[in-house]
Amino acid sequence: MRWLGASLGARPLPPGPLPPADHDRRLLLDRLAADAWPAIEVVERRGWRLRAAEGVTKRANSALPLTAGVLTGDVLDEQLTAVATFYAERGLPARIQVSDPLLDAQLAARGWQVESPTLVLASPVPGARPASYRAGSPPCGGLLVDTPDVLTSGSPQGRSSSPPPAATLTPVPDQAWLDCWWSVDGREGPRGLELARRCLERIASPTGYASVRIDGDVVAVARGVVDERWLGLFAMAVLPTHRRQGHGRHLLGALGRWAATHGASAAYLQLWSGNDPARALYTAAGFATAYGYHYRNGPAAPG
Repeated sequence: MRWLGASLGARPLPPGPLPPADHDRRLLLDRLAADAWPAIEVVERRGWRLRAAEGVTKRANSALPLTAGVLTGDVLDEQLTAVATFYAERGLPARIQVSDPLLDAQLAARGWQVESPTLVLASPVPGARPASYRAGSPPCGGLLVDTPDVLTSGSPQGRSSSPPPAATLTPVPDQAWLDCWWSVDGREGPRGLELARRCLERIASPTGYASVRIDGDVVAVARGVVDERWLGLFAMAVLPTHRRQGHGRHLLGALGRWAATHGASAAYLQLWSGNDPARALYTAAGFATAYGYHYRNGPAAPG
């Protein structure tokens, strides 16, 4: 498989049109990621997926173009008006997730402002070899996965020399998983967590929720979704007091092994471009930049 990063480098949105193969893969990964984090309300209209979840996360409250090709002129203006109307009716700002440089230029010319530049990284499935299951039978049935040495990067500073704890995988998240995730990445407090839980319940593809426990407490979590032979990695969260101990590396390996049993051969993840520590972890695990996207927020309505 040829990664898009070979031609695009690390720039989120290079100028000019993408080669057809890169364009198609970008559309595929945009769609798979949207399916792996479904909004509470989803409307597909004229090549756009309009998503709303009462404001919790930008991804679940933004419009996503689903087709190749960029509209221009009055046709694009008409569709942007429809996008803005959809979100205004729900008390939300008009926001578009955009990875196509030509569409991005059209939006910039109309005054839509950039927010949250994000990189999409891709790799062969990490740690994809037969797992040593210590408990559990079917994949993701509450099993424990032995994760030492699943990846071969050097030992991070501060990692304990004792054997790492096993990662537990389950098909649904328990409250401890949710609390750990939300304490690191969450917004909007308990209300936001309940809305996020409702989004997770809408995922249709095989999903694994991985967690690491120390002395009975969940200290690190991640989520994997397998769709069309791709493993999407999401919600990687490690409590601040347990970082730089290899937990992220072990979660990647555990989810990679699980995904391989579901037929996945490649993996992707989305990462805020300014998160250098996480990017170093993923680079050491073999991930490379595939492409980038950001959000464009519509101009404020005249007062």
